[in-house]
Amino acid sequence: MAKNKNKKEPRKKIKKKNLKKQKRGKKMPPKAEKKVLPVVQKTKIKIIGIGGGAGTIISEISSRVKKADFVLTDTVAPRKNSSKIKKVFLGEGATYGFGTGMDPDLGESSATLSKEKIEKILSGQDICIIVSCLGGGAGSGAMPIFAKEARKMNILTYGIFTLPFNFEGERKKGFAFSSIEKAKPYLNAYSLIPNEKIFEIIDKQTPIKEALSIINRHLAENLEGLIEMIHSPGVINIDFADFRTILSGKGQLAFLNSYSIDRENIMEDLKKITSDPFSLYPASKAKGILYNILGGEDLCLSEVSMISRAISNSASRKAKIIFGINQSKKNKNKIKTILLAVGCGESEAPSKKKNKKIKKNSSKKEIEVKTKERKEDERRRNGLQIQEENQKIEKGFLEEDSYETPAILRKIK
Repeated sequence: MAKNKNKKEPRKKIKKKNLKKQKRGKKMPPKAEKKVLPVVQKTKIKIIGIGGGAGTIISEISSRVKKADFVLTDTVAPRKNSSKIKKVFLGEGATYGFGTGMDPDLGESSATLSKEKIEKILSGQDICIIVSCLGGGAGSGAMPIFAKEARKMNILTYGIFTLPFNFEGERKKGFAFSSIEKAKPYLNAYSLIPNEKIFEIIDKQTPIKEALSIINRHLAENLEGLIEMIHSPGVINIDFADFRTILSGKGQLAFLNSYSIDRENIMEDLKKITSDPFSLYPASKAKGILYNILGGEDLCLSEVSMISRAISNSASRKAKIIFGINQSKKNKNKIKTILLAVGCGESEAPSKKKNKKIKKNSSKKEIEVKTKERKEDERRRNGLQIQEENQKIEKGFLEEDSYETPAILRKIK
């Protein structure tokens, strides 16, 4: 009997506790009514290097850039690389691991044969940053296939492409620009970095590895700033939705620059935010601008205003402008800006269109007069040419006649 009493005692105590809580007005919620909070997903960013040239860039960027996954794809059999970078071999049945030999068609066929691999690389991503050194076979041929597949999967795509040196010849440049034209309908935006620009920055006696590393470091800083802009919370946040708003479009030329401002020479440094020695074009007249200002706890509103004015003044009047502000102890006495401007270098295109419209809208009489004038000029030129030719022929005949006519007949004449 004692055992039964011991078993019942704890039950009675639990009931009493529940009664006391009910008296105080505290109701115990039933298990079925427990609310499950929604899982907040972070923006998934993947940086994909295509081709051998991109391998050196990706290996240097991966050591610095965090909060992003890295994949290196090539038509050459994989080599030793950073453990952080996933290596994928494309087109086993096309290149057999020996590369493309500067044949973009072979690079394209290698990518089309490996579409399942490309889909796996891209699956589940929000933003895909494609890095490629254009002008060769693998990069120029495979890059548009990656862009096309990413577009099918509704992934935001941003391309960063280097262009060949001038000494590499016009053929390589042709491959590079034809690759960009193929990829434009599928890319949201892309930036161009000519290798030739390095000669404007480095000393003539700078070693090759060091010179190429300068370009890679510059790319790493820009991408690091771009990814931090999306991931890092701040006083004014920039999120994936803002990034999507600015990148909504097709084949837009973009300008990306990360720059540290000297507070003592802030007026001089403001111009350098919207221009970059590595870029072919500035951020002027951009249609969309996304920028972030990073500073310490001593960051002033006047400094933010000065930077913002300099950036907004360079943009188009109808441009979408989104900005963010981050403050942290790490950036004490420092101000850093990350600027992504989309729709750059397109100021010349509208003027050409306007000229075409003017020609179409011009009166029929003007067109008729111009056509008549052209025809008359052509006739005059043709007439003069015929006269000259006839004169030459006549002279030739006269000379021939003078030799062929016998001496007796010439004397009679």
